[in-house]
Amino acid sequence: MANKVAKGAEIARRLPLSQRIFAAVAEWWQNAAGYRKYGLKREDLLKDELPDVAEALRRLPEDEYMARQWRIKRALDCSLKNTYLPREEWTKVEDDKFYLKPYLDLVAKEKAERKAYDNQ
Repeated sequence: MANKVAKGAEIARRLPLSQRIFAAVAEWWQNAAGYRKYGLKREDLLKDELPDVAEALRRLPEDEYMARQWRIKRALDCSLKNTYLPREEWTKVEDDKFYLKPYLDLVAKEKAERKAYDNQ
């Protein structure tokens, strides 16, 4: 743990002040948002009804899609019971990675290609 803190401090010293401030504010916001207390990841908060998100979800591997559904159901259960998960089950910063973004980017790229092709 101390090694990780030392590495983080070393990286922070090399960043310009504006980036360090932005990173601190971004981390504060993510913790204040509260979704990690329910075991959710950032992209679990996206609405399934949006066309691009729905298409990206359709392209997700089945195990990742099922993991997302399980996280959402577990968060709903906690919310209905007015509780949070135990602290050791909260989503950690290093686990809160973009899992849907590559698929969203691909959908947006295909949409732009289709629009460009239609405008020819």
